Amino acid sequence: MKTIIKILLSLILILSISKTKAQMSKWVIGASQWNSSGILNSYQAGNLKFYDVDYSSTNPVVTTRSLGSSITSKKSYGVANVINSITYQNGQIAFYLFMNSPYPINNQTINTDDTLFIVMPNNATGQDEIIGFAGSFTCGRTIQETGICQVPGTTDQYYVILKTSCTSAYLDNIEYVIVNTTSKTISQSYVIVSNKHTNEGIAISKLNSNCSKRWLYFVEDDKAGNLFLRSCQITASGINNLTDLDTLDNSLSPSGGQGEIEISPNGKMLCFVNLTTSG
Repeated sequence: MKTIIKILLSLILILSISKTKAQMSKWVIGASQWNSSGILNSYQAGNLKFYDVDYSSTNPVVTTRSLGSSITSKKSYGVANVINSITYQNGQIAFYLFMNSPYPINNQTINTDDTLFIVMPNNATGQDEIIGFAGSFTCGRTIQETGICQVPGTTDQYYVILKTSCTSAYLDNIEYVIVNTTSKTISQSYVIVSNKHTNEGIAISKLNSNCSKRWLYFVEDDKAGNLFLRSCQITASGINNLTDLDTLDNSLSPSGGQGEIEISPNGKMLCFVNLTTSG
């Protein structure tokens, strides 16, 4: 099989963004699921390890995070392919995400769904602990993408946006939860898009300080030769107002899929990858 990757660059829309946020200087990364011999770790407790990477100096500084029992006791192969973090303005980690994925061993599946865990530091113990998980999984879903942004007008609330794919039909949900870092609580899951072929990528704009809004972007494929560029408003009241921005001709590769979608730093350009498989 030959995979042809078409990169479609479009000056689709211009956003009035007058205020930008600097690149966050500290991130959390996770240890691999594979050991030094290139073999998948055994499914057991103790495989989860996380590290701070601080980019504030010329040379990045890596330190090991201290983990509480809610993490160290969890059976895992290691950190899977989704992890994201958000920092306070003083450079301290507010919370981060990690995912445990189902993997078959001897034709048996450990889990039926990916689980996206939300972790916060416990200031009393100095250790990271799981405060809950995000998403409403009912059909063997896999998590394709995550995004985090602050709820406009708040200092301690964040939207965690996740895109999931149902393995039985490759249909996607885009949904979100609200994390409150003061009460250490997670809201119910709110569905933005249900059972659509939206593939893998999402993009979140920077905050427009003139109207206290962000925008969420993604591409939907109708599997009949059309791609729809869609957006939602991200406001203090939620993520809503689903809008179709443009329709793109995909007739030459109607069975393809879309990978990452990215927004430029100035908010004026969107880029996404269109994947086509041909014999």
